[in-house]
Amino acid sequence: YVTQRDEKNVWETGDRQERLLLLDRLRTTDPNAARELLATTWSQESAKDRVAFLEKFAVGLNTGDEPFLNEALHDRSVEVRRVARALLGRLPSDFSRRLKQLANQVLSFKKPLIGKARIEVALPEDPIEWLKANDIEIDSPPRTAAQSVGPKGWALKEMISLIPTAHWIELWQKSPIEIIRAGHESEWRESFVEGFVAATQRSEDPDWVEALISYTST
Repeated sequence: YVTQRDEKNVWETGDRQERLLLLDRLRTTDPNAARELLATTWSQESAKDRVAFLEKFAVGLNTGDEPFLNEALHDRSVEVRRVARALLGRLPSDFSRRLKQLANQVLSFKKPLIGKARIEVALPEDPIEWLKANDIEIDSPPRTAAQSVGPKGWALKEMISLIPTAHWIELWQKSPIEIIRAGHESEWRESFVEGFVAATQRSEDPDWVEALISYTST
């Protein structure tokens, strides 16, 4: 790996593990070079490798990655699209801004004079098409999810999981545990909990980790 030529040679002739190690190192030292190297063979890679390589972008993630990730949003692989959405959600990207704006339109924190606070949900009847019409595409729910939570619950969970947890604190001026408990009071509690857990895993926010542990232990 001493010269650029060596890196190119390893990328073109190395086995899968060698290529993953190279990409991992480059994302730490020069993320733009890593992205450019991957772009040279992206269309030729298997779906399994495209997923593994794209997951490396979590290291050194930056706004320069946005155009590449936007292209990956339309990949033929469901898993590649999933990884691309998660990465774009962590960036101050157009995707992330649109998603937050849409979520703000349909979610509201309500605290009645009597009773517990709750998050109210006002999703349209076909939330997946509504998101698509606003340039946010998510995959259709698998059969098990479609049967258990339906399209609305699935779309809500996907939206929540892709939005950084800090957004809700800034929007509603509430603590993580207050927001989690308000989600529990919603008829969509399962979607809120799963979404908050996924978002917290990505952000690794210690306040949210602590709040989720406190919530699940009560």
